[in-house]
Amino acid sequence: MRTGVRGKLATWAAGLAVLTLVASLPLSLLAQVNYDVDPKLSQDGTAVPDVDKPVADQSCWLAAAANVLGAAGWGQGGNAQAKALNIYNNDLMPHFGNGALLGWSSVAINWWLLNHGYNPNSPDYNPALLYNNVTIIRPPPALANLTMPQYDWLLNQLPACQYINVAFDPPSPGHEMTLVGGNLSNTKKAAGSLSLWHDNNGDAVAGVDLESAPNMPNPGNNTWWIQHRNLPQFWGTKNATLLCEGLQKPDAAMRNFDIAWFKDVDEVGEFVNKQRVAGEMGGLYHGPNGATELEWEGSTQQPEAVIPNQFMPDPWYKEVFLLVDYIDQNVLATSPNIANITLKVGNNLYNPLVTWDDDGGQALYYWKLDAEDGQPGWESIVFPDPSYKNLYDIGTGLGGPVKDWDVATLCVPEPATLSLLALGGLALLRRKRS
Repeated sequence: MRTGVRGKLATWAAGLAVLTLVASLPLSLLAQVNYDVDPKLSQDGTAVPDVDKPVADQSCWLAAAANVLGAAGWGQGGNAQAKALNIYNNDLMPHFGNGALLGWSSVAINWWLLNHGYNPNSPDYNPALLYNNVTIIRPPPALANLTMPQYDWLLNQLPACQYINVAFDPPSPGHEMTLVGGNLSNTKKAAGSLSLWHDNNGDAVAGVDLESAPNMPNPGNNTWWIQHRNLPQFWGTKNATLLCEGLQKPDAAMRNFDIAWFKDVDEVGEFVNKQRVAGEMGGLYHGPNGATELEWEGSTQQPEAVIPNQFMPDPWYKEVFLLVDYIDQNVLATSPNIANITLKVGNNLYNPLVTWDDDGGQALYYWKLDAEDGQPGWESIVFPDPSYKNLYDIGTGLGGPVKDWDVATLCVPEPATLSLLALGGLALLRRKRS
């Protein structure tokens, strides 16, 4: 995992060596602890999956991604654990390499959702599942540790059906684990504040997936550290990825034509921008230059995404749905230009209807083009700044507040046209019966 410069913890850890709490407990002892937030369950009512990566590789971020995806109900298989294992073995590992690549679970989750869970051409496509948004909790400055209040906030997300991975910066290398429960820091029990985890490095106690870790605030700045198992060093928490319930684009529009723009990892482990095209009209719709994929025009400071489409004569109308994910939950604060996205048709610019979801860090933009607006064969989305093209790079903290976005289009008959079509269908049925 890319975590930049590793913190040197030896001095501070030595000063805390008197801590007597054990970092992993047998299941019988875990059951006796009074936790403020009990271990999180998956959507099927079973435990959150605990996918264990091979010891020799560095695929903790892929295993952590599979854990939360399986817990939220995605993937093939009979239960959450089977789904997570299938996602890890069949999808994430083949795409991201042999597990030696370094990365972040948020990138792996995004890739899986946009290429499988929210790709209508994939057998894993399921618009009924609401967990289509990944929120990254990453405090400034870059690579700063999470604080104890942020730990309490994360813990309180679990009862609201959130699934959480936390990235750490141990001496070397970095690591990600899945948070499933624990004690709030401001309501410590007699033994202290414990957090509960699924650690995909393997089980601390054979056959016991769940393990605990003592929480320890750094007295200087109240940042959140944990003592991992019985090791002497403390691990600093760097950021958290939440898989949240998100806004939904209509299933009919996604099945018709859908383009996603997101961050992926290339063969040498670098983050790159990538698009995926899906839907029944993928490869058939085309843009002004004949391209069947997204093209970029406009200026560096105001990029335009040209969306392939299809001309439909009146009285049809066209709907455009743009769903943007931001890197945290405070959408309006992180992107002051959020309402300034427009749809360009010829020389005309059209403002959207916008639905904001601060809880999930999303915004859904909607345009309807009817006879008054004209029926173009293609449109372009005019973005207010480069962040919508560059996207956020979690490895460097650069690129702006936009994590990814996807757009769907649909041509729909006007009500009068629908009536004519219905009458034509009735006439056809009568002819078949006669």
